[in-house]
Amino acid sequence: MREDYLRAKRLGDREYSRAVAHGEYPYLPALDHILREEGVLSEENAGCMEIPLHLIAGTRTKGRQNAFSRGFMPLFGEATEFATKWQQLYESQLEEGIREPVEVYEFLKRFYVQEGNKRVSVAKYLGAQTILAHVKRILPRRTGDEEIELYYEFLDFFKAVPIYEISFSRQGSFKRLSELMGRGLDMPWPVEEVRELKNSYKYFEELFLSKGGGSLKLTAGDAFLIYMGFYGKEGILEESFEIGKRLDRIWKEILTSAHEHNIELLERPELISEESSRFKFKGLFSQFFKPAAYNKDKPLNIAFLYEDYPENSGWVYSHELGRQLLQENFGELIKTRAFFGCDTDDAVRMAIDEAVSLESGMAEMVFTTSPSLMPETLKGAIHYPNVHFLNCSLNLSHNAVRTYDTKLYGVKFLLGALSAAISENHRIYYLATSPVFGEVSGINAFAIGAGMVDPRAEIHLFWSCRKDFDWRMSIEESGARVFSGPESHRSGENSREFGIYSLNEKDEAVSLAAFIRNWGRYYTEIVNTVLNGSFDSLPGQKIDRAYNYWWGMSAGVVDLVLSDRLPYSAKKLVSQLQEGLMRNAVNPFEGELRSQKGIIQDRGAGRLNSQDIIAMDWLNDNIIGSIPDMAEIRESERKTVEVSGIMKEYSAGSIVSGKRRIGNEDTGPV
Repeated sequence: MREDYLRAKRLGDREYSRAVAHGEYPYLPALDHILREEGVLSEENAGCMEIPLHLIAGTRTKGRQNAFSRGFMPLFGEATEFATKWQQLYESQLEEGIREPVEVYEFLKRFYVQEGNKRVSVAKYLGAQTILAHVKRILPRRTGDEEIELYYEFLDFFKAVPIYEISFSRQGSFKRLSELMGRGLDMPWPVEEVRELKNSYKYFEELFLSKGGGSLKLTAGDAFLIYMGFYGKEGILEESFEIGKRLDRIWKEILTSAHEHNIELLERPELISEESSRFKFKGLFSQFFKPAAYNKDKPLNIAFLYEDYPENSGWVYSHELGRQLLQENFGELIKTRAFFGCDTDDAVRMAIDEAVSLESGMAEMVFTTSPSLMPETLKGAIHYPNVHFLNCSLNLSHNAVRTYDTKLYGVKFLLGALSAAISENHRIYYLATSPVFGEVSGINAFAIGAGMVDPRAEIHLFWSCRKDFDWRMSIEESGARVFSGPESHRSGENSREFGIYSLNEKDEAVSLAAFIRNWGRYYTEIVNTVLNGSFDSLPGQKIDRAYNYWWGMSAGVVDLVLSDRLPYSAKKLVSQLQEGLMRNAVNPFEGELRSQKGIIQDRGAGRLNSQDIIAMDWLNDNIIGSIPDMAEIRESERKTVEVSGIMKEYSAGSIVSGKRRIGNEDTGPV
């Protein structure tokens, strides 16, 4: 049976030639060589177990490197003692099987053979999937490197779920997988559940690779987690045909997640549709714009989902005003419907199902108005692929749902400058909401604007999302007399403690300035692209991208309102700074920037790109305060932060965690 060795050698020769042609090392890697370049912490005995053959990457020492190709196929000639022993081992394997475990060292989820290289070679030649091995584990020194941290997350997972096959490229994924399986990692899982997960993953991996997943810049484990985010534990137990169909449905989401530069920011309304610039607002649409697809007998049906009610939430109230203005602008061309109180996943799901049902007019467009609604919005978009879904959030990389939000750092820069101009004790109180994308850039722009007017200005930062937050106590703690309070007051309230306000001699609040989000204009611009047929034909649109509308003052979706109580000099200051912003001559994130921890960029540096601004996770050096971690955040706010939070620790609960991001180089008017 010498021909088997010759066949294996031919495979090895081809692997050798292919490696040389590509400029790669043609023999087995040696762990000793790798460890010379790595920091090693310690070594531990992991025990005897079945290990995946495809994870055996090389040999422990360089002694047997040249005997095998990179794929463990033999290279020595057929007349050698090596060939004879290989052939004998092959025949023994056919007759009795290999009963003696090989000895391997594991380093960063790859195995290197100490004893049993030929047994591994024969097993690979025969197409075996696993081999019995005594495993010693070499632990790398923790350096903070993402690969090392991900490996230690795997070790925590492995203690409860002894599976080597599942690999992720993003931190937090092992924890997320255990959550989706309905298990923790504090104790070993039942053997049956481990087997169930292992088999389900193996089948999913085969499907993923058959669709070309091996060429994507993500692992089969990453795709598995995306799939489970949509379909849960039950989804991996379906029949193969059903899993294949579902994988097809979410394939664009997988492509988007795999792409390194996967978010496109649409920062200028005029770029999304050449048609939209021809029409004016305030009711003129119905006179001049009557597309064939929609009319009063067949209006465009649009649903709006809110997690609260207008009487309880200024945020919901402002969006609801936007919906009403949208309806007024387009008249009988559209029909809108509001769904309030969508504060649970079940409520969101039911609202979406009702909105797109025949009885409710079959909505063709659905706006969900909070980041916390994104998980069910995304599932709805996959379930109803012919409906346009949009979610009010920023920087979330989902192909099936477009996102939109207001660009606020420009108006916050103006308000910071104004606050410093009127503060007599250099202290300014700032109330932030939660650490989501875009929030910190507004805080920093405010602080930079204040510092440019008053170099001694201190911004005392507080977060309304913190547990046991006491507004009154925080005001006393700051010692400020000028405040940047909530964005707006709730419907029906007479309080002046919103926007920029100060305290007079009687400690009464005096309103000075505020900004307004013009959601009516925002919704009108976006809906117009559906009516004129340009929604699905963005310039250069690609199937593996997520699209995010991010508009601000220059787009007319953010307005600044100043009180008549302000002195003319303060108004003049704001007016001139605003003109500079609109002409793109002034930008708070240009040139020297200093954080609480050091210099971000030096004097003379250019402007931060849009993505760096959106994902900003540092605070300017004149800010007194910090960004809260998850343990400090109120339970009611956690879902929003998990979905759209700026810190890595926040993303564990999102459908697709560990999102990749890209900045848009357009740093034009804000």
